[in-house]
Amino acid sequence: MVDRIAWFYGNDPARERDYHTIVINGLKPQVSGGTSMPMLRDIYRFKGKDYLEVLNFLFNNLFKKYPPMRFAIDASRDPTWAELITKKLGEDKTINYKFTIDSKLHLMTIMRNYLLAGYKIPDADKMVREGVIDADKAEMIRQLKQESLREQMRPAVGDKISFSDGGKHNDLLHGEALSLKAVYDYTKSHSGFGQHSGLNGFDGAGAELYDMRTPFETRDAKIKAILSKKGVFDKIDVLN
Repeated sequence: MVDRIAWFYGNDPARERDYHTIVINGLKPQVSGGTSMPMLRDIYRFKGKDYLEVLNFLFNNLFKKYPPMRFAIDASRDPTWAELITKKLGEDKTINYKFTIDSKLHLMTIMRNYLLAGYKIPDADKMVREGVIDADKAEMIRQLKQESLREQMRPAVGDKISFSDGGKHNDLLHGEALSLKAVYDYTKSHSGFGQHSGLNGFDGAGAELYDMRTPFETRDAKIKAILSKKGVFDKIDVLN
């Protein structure tokens, strides 16, 4: 059993012209008789940084401060970057995730279920007042919440689902969702970090959420309820 906090990274990479985001969630070992909920520990957003400069920051700063238990990366954005991370950490610690409509639905559903189970995005203003974070970090947390509300899922032609990002790339949201995906995958196969209520519906009947052959009308009612012009997470008060 792991007796320390385990760190889980979500990474939405980009070259110099786009935002490159890194989100880190921590997970404490399960307390006897209880459950362990992830906690947002750190968040980074780079633009205009040299490719190797970001890589050096990861390897020589973040990895030493928060040794990654799992590192989930959008490998479709930059396969070369994903390969470098995989070589550094090994295939057993790296999740090379490729975005499709199906995989994004899976990712957003995992994040939504964590929120419903009690996971909270921190109160940035309170953390600034307490001197825990600076104004720049607080703005990133606020932006993460805005992106969560901006992301939309809608029914599309052929009983499929499409996503709308409000005309902007929701990179912080993707990094956060990837980080929680890393947590979810790890806790499924490792003792000491209990599964959470509401997060065990991905087998059996829940599997139809990720089968695009299933008619839209017969998909899970909770997912159908949020297919609107409102944000994916707009009904979840923990975002406020």
